[in-house]
Amino acid sequence: MINLFCMIEVLLIVLLGSIIGLVVGLLPGMGTSFILVAAYPILIGWPVEWLLMFYTSVTTSSQFAGSVSALVFGVIGEITGQPAMQERPYLHNHINTAIDHTAQASLIAVFISFVVVALLWNILPQFVYVLRNEVKVVVLIVFVLLCIVWGGNRLYANTIMITSGATIGLVGYDYAGMSLLTFDQAWLYSGIPLLPLLTGLVVVPAVVKFATLKFQPDITTQSSHWPLAAGSVMRGSMIGSLVGLVPVIGNAITSQMAWRAEKHYYTNNSVRHSLNRLTSAESANNSGNVTVLLPLLMFGLPIVSSEMILYNMLSSQGWTHSTLTIGTVTLIAAAAVIAAALSWYLCGPAIKHLVKWTQSYIRQISLAAIAIAAGSVLYSGYQSYNVLWYLTVLATSCLIGLFFRKLDMSPLLVAYLVAPQLLASVNIISQLYF
Repeated sequence: MINLFCMIEVLLIVLLGSIIGLVVGLLPGMGTSFILVAAYPILIGWPVEWLLMFYTSVTTSSQFAGSVSALVFGVIGEITGQPAMQERPYLHNHINTAIDHTAQASLIAVFISFVVVALLWNILPQFVYVLRNEVKVVVLIVFVLLCIVWGGNRLYANTIMITSGATIGLVGYDYAGMSLLTFDQAWLYSGIPLLPLLTGLVVVPAVVKFATLKFQPDITTQSSHWPLAAGSVMRGSMIGSLVGLVPVIGNAITSQMAWRAEKHYYTNNSVRHSLNRLTSAESANNSGNVTVLLPLLMFGLPIVSSEMILYNMLSSQGWTHSTLTIGTVTLIAAAAVIAAALSWYLCGPAIKHLVKWTQSYIRQISLAAIAIAAGSVLYSGYQSYNVLWYLTVLATSCLIGLFFRKLDMSPLLVAYLVAPQLLASVNIISQLYF
């Protein structure tokens, strides 16, 4: 009976996450970060396993639908949708076929990525045991350097963001009994909270971008009998699975890499060649979305902004990467598979109903999204007995995020999270050897 209840519990969480992720993925520019911010007051009290299953199902289903917004609306919600946007003009009256092919490829790619993870599983856990403080310092320094080199901005901009993020992250940090960078101001002792910071820098600019989009919907009924290109799916899945393991890069450029690689096999702009290139890109996108979780689960290093919010929630529950169990991994895998299958089934019918609705209520959706995000920050501040400080951080970060909305804020946020860990490890090493 207990096992039955557990199964029902898992299915309900995954079903909820899949539907929410599918809807958000179909709304260009929203993304998983918005969902985690909006649902923060509810999710913060969930057990670790629930959080991980919900996050996995949301991000899996949202990646399924991400290319659909580019194909149908003619806008890029996230960087992973760029190949779909590039191929859209060559698909002519075959948008429905493209949606079907990308959904099928995405489902297969999830399974391929799990095969890759299974093959690497006996090797990857060994890295956890060598993460002594000396090794951890080296890993974190390399992680920061990769942010500078591979961040989505120019080198000097990434460097400034890394420096700024590290400074913000160390505010209020207790180092040898002394609170850093507080300048004897009591309101700084608790540090700069992540939720209002990320909401202002990432979520609000994304919602504003969504509100100003100009849609060019293209839903056609013409279909074709072209089979799914197995070679394109396999090549894209392998590229996505391996690149998703790379710190900082994560799944941000997996679709681009697979798309460019596939252009060597399919060189002209016929509908068939365009479909195959797009299929490879979407396979890489979804396979990378699975393996990108490994740095977080195995090393405690969140790569993308949504993982940063998740990590914040997990940490509040006392979770660390050292407590990862095979049972938790099994639940995450089950959530990804169920979400992928459900998204594959719903993706086609759902888009037809959401196109006109989104066009008609885009302003209302945007206002509601901002109100929900602000309410979530307000609730978090209330729980921390520091509402005014949370709202101040939110307002300030909103101004910065909107002013620099064309920049990638990931290096700043990564440095914000990494700096305290790096300083803590350096402090331990200094006490041991000096």
